[in-house]
Amino acid sequence: MPTELYPSFYSLHASLGIILMDRFWCPLGGSTFYSLEGSSMVIMTVFYSLSWLLMFWSMYSTGLLKQSGIEDWWKGVMKKNLTNSIPYGGIYKYCRHPIYASFIAMVWTGPTMTFDHLFLSLSWTAYILIGARLKEKRLRRNKGYIQYSENVPSFPFLTNKFDKILVKYLWRLS
Repeated sequence: MPTELYPSFYSLHASLGIILMDRFWCPLGGSTFYSLEGSSMVIMTVFYSLSWLLMFWSMYSTGLLKQSGIEDWWKGVMKKNLTNSIPYGGIYKYCRHPIYASFIAMVWTGPTMTFDHLFLSLSWTAYILIGARLKEKRLRRNKGYIQYSENVPSFPFLTNKFDKILVKYLWRLS
């Protein structure tokens, strides 16, 4: 596969996987960790829906064609130079990793959690935090990004103080 097409293949594959998992999730059996009912279920369903809205806002802020991989694919086909710019507008004014944050919210805010879903949620959360760390390491080569990261937390609702502790501890792990 040409190097230029790898990001678009990855993005499209990941997006399709998330949509299919969301639509067709079937527990493997065993007991349920929790199952909410009544107003608790409604509240969790609202948070779940908001996590999808956050995902779409994140993708829109990045550029829908960029985030889906279509832009990279098209530029590769047209033999144009690929640009990897860092988005600083939209949701990125409030959070450096909104796509990761929205995905973490998606896997944790369902009204029912089976033990296999719990295992998957824990695994994905660890995977995302490691991915955020690796992304930060790569992006910190850019002086503009370092300044940006001083003013914008990694994830929503983190204070600068807690964000610096998170970055210091998690980023040191690898």
